[in-house]
Amino acid sequence: MPAILVIDDDPIICELLKLHLQNAGCEARCAADPAEGLRAVIESPPDLILLDVHMPYMSGIEVLKVIKADTQSRHIPVVMLTSSTDDETWLAATQAGAEAYLTKPVARDELLQTLQRWLPRRG
Repeated sequence: MPAILVIDDDPIICELLKLHLQNAGCEARCAADPAEGLRAVIESPPDLILLDVHMPYMSGIEVLKVIKADTQSRHIPVVMLTSSTDDETWLAATQAGAEAYLTKPVARDELLQTLQRWLPRRG
C-alpha cells in the first residue's frame, strides 16, 4: 500500500484528499503546515507527497526545494497542488523539481491518474 503525505494548511482540503487516497487503497496522512510536513518526510518518508503551493511562513515551492536538496528525500515524487493558474507558479514548481502540478479543486480521477503515473517511479 503506497504511503502518501499531504502537506496543506487547509484542513478541509487535507481531509478530502486523505479520504480519496484511502478509498483508492493508499495509506494517507496529513501535515497542516510546512514544518510538520518536513518533519513527517524525515521521520517516515512517504512514497509520494501532495504539496500545497500557498501556505503560511514558507511556500510550497520553498518546501519542495528543501525536499529535493536533501539526499534522503530527493527521490520522493512531489505533486504540487494550487489554486494558482499562472505560468510563473507552474514554472517555479517545475524548476524546483515537482513531478506534477495539479490545480485545485482537483477532480478525484485526475488526482488518481497522476498518482498512478508517479508512484511506480519510486524504487
